[in-house]
Amino acid sequence: MNLYFRKMSTARFHTIVILMTIVVANVFLTSCNNHSETTDILISLYGRCIAIPNYDVIINNGRIIPGADSSFSNNGKPMLLYYKKLEGCSLCEIGYLYNLDKISADTTYTTLVIVRPTQDIGKVIERIQMQQHGFPIVIDMVGTFEEHNPFIPNDPKYHTFLLDRERQITLVGDPLYNKKMTMLFNNALRMLQ
Repeated sequence: MNLYFRKMSTARFHTIVILMTIVVANVFLTSCNNHSETTDILISLYGRCIAIPNYDVIINNGRIIPGADSSFSNNGKPMLLYYKKLEGCSLCEIGYLYNLDKISADTTYTTLVIVRPTQDIGKVIERIQMQQHGFPIVIDMVGTFEEHNPFIPNDPKYHTFLLDRERQITLVGDPLYNKKMTMLFNNALRMLQ
């Protein structure tokens, strides 16, 4: 079997891995009733390039960097991208960012969080500053991310991505969701290195 994989082209191998990932991710992200819909959504997302527009407010290590160049170079590394649209209690929802500290220390990829507050923008910025995370957090005040990436579904379970060096989606799902998603994330990350 090893010999078969050595003879297979890299493109074909990556295609097989992506399809296997879609099937496995589908099992972890859905209930029995909507596998088909989720599979369709995942297939439509994989391989799509994520546009990361410039933003006015970026917070890194508790400091606001106004008008910063937000080209967010990933330095030739894969990128873990979280998009969080804050609806409801914005201050409660940003507490989740503490969970990202656990995995963002890994230097084999970069982490970027884009937060879209729908209310209490000043309080959200203040709270994120106080948290002093070691990864950049972009404040998307007017929905620029959604505007540049209209193909991303509204459902938050499709708002976490592992991107390759060209910012193409290679995995959809939060690696902190459960151990199986963590394994999928780690396997996909190894494939990108």
